[in-house]
Amino acid sequence: MGDRRRTGAEGQRGDDLRQQIGPALKELRRQRRWSLQTLADRSGISASHLSRLERGTCVPSFLLLARVALVLGVAPNYFDGFDRASREYDRDLREYLAAVGIPEATWDEFTGLGLEARGALRDVLRRLTEPRALAVAHQVALERAILEHGVAAMIPEILAGIEQHGLAPLDFGRSRTQIEEYPGDRQVIGNRLATVPGSTRFDELQIFRVLFGLEIPSPDLIKVWNSTISSSLDQTLALYESRTILPIDAMERYIAEGYWGLRLPFGPEVVREHVEATVELLCRNDRYQIGLVPTSPPIGFILKGEGGGLVFSLTDANPAFVETRGVALRFYGSAVTNRFREYFEEIWGAIPAQLREPAAVANWFEARLSGTRQPAAEATVPGTAAKDNVEFD
Repeated sequence: MGDRRRTGAEGQRGDDLRQQIGPALKELRRQRRWSLQTLADRSGISASHLSRLERGTCVPSFLLLARVALVLGVAPNYFDGFDRASREYDRDLREYLAAVGIPEATWDEFTGLGLEARGALRDVLRRLTEPRALAVAHQVALERAILEHGVAAMIPEILAGIEQHGLAPLDFGRSRTQIEEYPGDRQVIGNRLATVPGSTRFDELQIFRVLFGLEIPSPDLIKVWNSTISSSLDQTLALYESRTILPIDAMERYIAEGYWGLRLPFGPEVVREHVEATVELLCRNDRYQIGLVPTSPPIGFILKGEGGGLVFSLTDANPAFVETRGVALRFYGSAVTNRFREYFEEIWGAIPAQLREPAAVANWFEARLSGTRQPAAEATVPGTAAKDNVEFD
């Protein structure tokens, strides 16, 4: 019924069509929870012939395909869509298989898989091959543009680069720890009060799980990272400065409501001890400084000595997408790092003394804890106003 012989290129087309129509037909039938016999009864095509179609041993005529499509409630060109998808999958598969060094003689084993299997394989191979090459090329272009135009002008491109080509959460944790170990002055822009001064009251493993929606392979790794960061801060403050820019609105919300970040509310006692530990450090060591700005800057980062910079979005990550979206970009070059330092100094220099001198900031936090509010002076943050995007190669 509807079968015919094909030769040459047409025969190859028939082979391709058999491979695609069969899985598509079977999937539609299973979605409706129909048996072969049910479909046969509804379409007037024998169950044996439908079985051959599903197994790819024959090619249907257009009229037969249209009859089956009508019964299944899809347009006849639905199967053409499967065919187009199949050709795209095969093209991509060959490209990725070559990129990972799979011998060409074995490619037919992969392109002969069902459509769903090929799509899954393509996605896996794409994640293995494309991101690294694209990330390197993108970062080179982005660094060049930052050097030319400055950080503030490139913030939209930086945020896009973080999402598309940034580090995964575990790599972010490693890079953050590595940077903190470098000697030298430390500059940070963030939107959360660092947990390090009050770290004994925080479950860093749970924080990581909640923020990124991931289970870390070795829970002890978080403890090592946190211990390293804490000891590195102590060593830094013995010889160098640590300056952090934080938003007033986020600090006030944390103190008033315990809201530290995405789905991370802390109780009043924890918040109080945390803030008091921060105040104690501000009063004990004037090398530890916090500058307060009205609202969160558009990007955050950590810069440390010759260790380069780690740049991240200050918008909480959605754990549903962390496996496909990056969380930070790592910059190593001294020239581009200095551009971020210039951006930091521009913000820091605009902060009034009463919102950046250690004793004054300590008083500000204590006043919020006690419920006594003082009017805050304003500071401008470069890059928060709308800007024309700067294109780069």
